[in-house]
Amino acid sequence: MSKPTAHVHEVCFSHDRADSTSEAPLFDRFSVCFEPGATAILGESGAGKSTLARLLAGQLTPSAGTVNWHFDGGRRPRDVNYMDQTPMNSVFPWQRVLRNIEYPLLKLHWSKADAKRRAMQLLDLFRLTHVAAAYPAHISGGELQRTAIARCVSWSPRALILDESLSALDAATKAVVATALRRLVIDEGVTLILITHNIGDVEMIADRLISLGGRPVRVTEDRPVVRTTSRLDEVYSPASPAVQGAEHEAV
Repeated sequence: MSKPTAHVHEVCFSHDRADSTSEAPLFDRFSVCFEPGATAILGESGAGKSTLARLLAGQLTPSAGTVNWHFDGGRRPRDVNYMDQTPMNSVFPWQRVLRNIEYPLLKLHWSKADAKRRAMQLLDLFRLTHVAAAYPAHISGGELQRTAIARCVSWSPRALILDESLSALDAATKAVVATALRRLVIDEGVTLILITHNIGDVEMIADRLISLGGRPVRVTEDRPVVRTTSRLDEVYSPASPAVQGAEHEAV
C-alpha cells in the first residue's frame, strides 16, 4: 500500500451554534487516510463534506485528534491548496486571465519567462487561450471556473482540495475540466480531493470514492472507482461532443 498523503486521526469537531439542538458532535473520533491520486468525497447536504475539506486545508482546527499531511522532504505552506465553489474568490477581478495565472508564480519568484510558459501551458490545458487577454467579468461562467482552477494549480501544489468547485458547470465545461484534472493527477502527481454530491463527477475524475453519512459522521463506503477505457476515451477525447461544445462556449 502506498504511503498516505493525508491522515485524519480520531478527529473531533463541532460547529458552535447557539441555536443548535443537536447534542452529537459533527465529527467524533473520526479517522480516514488519503493516498496519492484522485479521491472523491460524496454525501448528502449537511453530511460534513465541506467541513472535512476545511479541516484538511487547515481552515478549521479540530477540538481533538490530528490532521497530518505527509510529503517527502517535508511540507511547505503552498503544498496544499483549497478552492471553494465560488470562482471569483480565487481570482483577481482587476487582472486579465493570463496575468491571474502568472501572478502566483511571480510571487514565488519564478522568472517572467517561466511564469508565462507555465501560464500558457495551463491556458491550453483548460482551453482558455482565446480569453487570455480578457478580464474575469468579461468571460463566461465556465471560463471563469476554469481560470480559477488553472490559477490554483499554477505552481503545482502537491495536493488540491476542490470543495464543490464543479457544481455549477454544464456538461461540456465539466468534460474539459475533468480532462485537465486527470492530466494533472497523472502527469504531475497532484493529489486531488474532490468534494461533490454528483456521482457523475466521481466517475469522470476519481480513482477512489469515500461516502460520508450519519451523525457523528462516519465513512459509509470506501471503494475504488473503476472506469473502462472506452468510457475514458469517450469523455476525454478532443473529438468528444462535450469537449468540442466547451471550445465553442459563448462569452
